[in-house]
Amino acid sequence: EKVYSVAARYPQFTFSINLSFKDIQDVRILDYIVNQCLRFKIKPQQIVFELLETEAIDDQQKSISFFTELKRAGFAIAIDDVGTGHSNFANLSMMQVDFIKIDGQFVKDITSNPNSLAITKSTSEFAKVMGAQPIAEFVKDEATLQKVRELDIDYAQGFVISQAVAESEIDALLQKFNS
Repeated sequence: EKVYSVAARYPQFTFSINLSFKDIQDVRILDYIVNQCLRFKIKPQQIVFELLETEAIDDQQKSISFFTELKRAGFAIAIDDVGTGHSNFANLSMMQVDFIKIDGQFVKDITSNPNSLAITKSTSEFAKVMGAQPIAEFVKDEATLQKVRELDIDYAQGFVISQAVAESEIDALLQKFNS
């Protein structure tokens, strides 16, 4: 509810909500998600549901049906922490995700570790082949951000851009980026 209320204040932005595979096993969750949009008068396109890749999918068909319904309703889907958990290429391709988040344990070392660079690069390329936009997590400094740009990764997330801020600080952060 907190994310929906903030999204209502900032209709020009997209917000992410983490879901676990356990969450989507609850038959009431999809109706709840859609009803919150109606309640807060926001568009589903403002919300990206991030699914934690670190958990195993218990019921693959039920999960794919859930993702299909989310997409049909207009929501976007991201898979978080790709490269560290239980997902496989088949699951990722069936989910038709919009974003693939490259786990920070790889991104943070791309300027000094050739293996981390290779994993980050290949995950980004895989995302694009699947029609998803890659997001690099844990972009901690300018050198890492530059390497993310060189790899043509669509989005970066991390302290070099901004630390997490309280809701009360959003307006000041927006002013900083807009000036």
